[in-house]
Amino acid sequence: MTVAEQEELWRLMVELPEEVVSSAVDETIVVDMAAPFGKEDLRDVIRSEAGMTPKYRKTVFRRLYPYAAAVLIVGVLSVAILKLDFWNADSTVAVALAPVDITLPDNKALIKLSDGSVLVVNDSLDRLETAAVAVQRVADGVYRFEALPQQDGIEEYQSFSTPKGVSSQVILPDGTKIGLNSSSEIFVSSNYKKGNRKIKLLGEAYFEVVKQVESPFEVYVKDTKVKVLGTVFNIRSFPDERETKTTLTEGSVRIAHKDSELVLRPGQQAVTYSTRAGIKVQQVDVEQETGWKDGYFRFYEQPLNVILDELTRWYDIDEVLWQRSVSSRISLSFARTRSLNDLLKRIERVANVQIEVRERRIIVK
Repeated sequence: MTVAEQEELWRLMVELPEEVVSSAVDETIVVDMAAPFGKEDLRDVIRSEAGMTPKYRKTVFRRLYPYAAAVLIVGVLSVAILKLDFWNADSTVAVALAPVDITLPDNKALIKLSDGSVLVVNDSLDRLETAAVAVQRVADGVYRFEALPQQDGIEEYQSFSTPKGVSSQVILPDGTKIGLNSSSEIFVSSNYKKGNRKIKLLGEAYFEVVKQVESPFEVYVKDTKVKVLGTVFNIRSFPDERETKTTLTEGSVRIAHKDSELVLRPGQQAVTYSTRAGIKVQQVDVEQETGWKDGYFRFYEQPLNVILDELTRWYDIDEVLWQRSVSSRISLSFARTRSLNDLLKRIERVANVQIEVRERRIIVK
């Protein structure tokens, strides 16, 4: 490509629609969720290279359009590294792109005490302590959480929960880390530090348990108990879902459900149902099952209703209305920081449907 054609190419890229730039960036590079990267800054680089010359030949535009798409997709990362202060920790560019259609909430969590009182914590909090709990902010969305022992020795459970659109990491007194998904809640025993390492879960959480041979770690969810010494695993059990899914990443866990009990191995998933006995074990793609903890939606050969239901847990959507049936299965992967409309447009292209958002309802046409 000649120098003149390269200059025309930069000018063409200025005219690319916002959704093309956004899609190319998200689909071409895996953005470190802790790194400041702004797509508007990328557009500024393109405008600078183009010189913002207002007049150019339409025929060249049409001939160079395929090149523009290719350069944008393949070269966007190198452009960003060369022209932007990509890894500058002092940068004020935010990673999360707040959707203009359905707004993601601020990063916050709720502390619910056994007496019914509720406390709100967010990233402006350094430390909070009451007679029942102690909470300390470690980093954005990361908190140390302790349910304090009571003087009378009675066991109480204090909870830490996340609203829609927010995920947090909770660090317990023994160093165990719990990644808490959107719309999820854990209940921690007030005798936790005394060796009673019991947790109750509603929703979904990713556990990295510190090993203590003398004090097994136990998670109670619906009619299922998960017992471990030290391991890494994910549990999904939302109140509106029939099944409880326990997926093992490392180590081993013992699953007990009604009259059944078994040991799970890495790469396996145990599925239990409150309405019946027995434990179903299956091999799964662990990355797909746990992708949420890295800030991504990952779906492989999933029905459209499963994908849209998952979006309703993250965005402020009340329900999904179906004006037509869709039988196809879809494979998709995208960052959870993107706007809801942007995600739905991608789904429309893949599933060959029309999707509209009205008054916190997703309508499939």
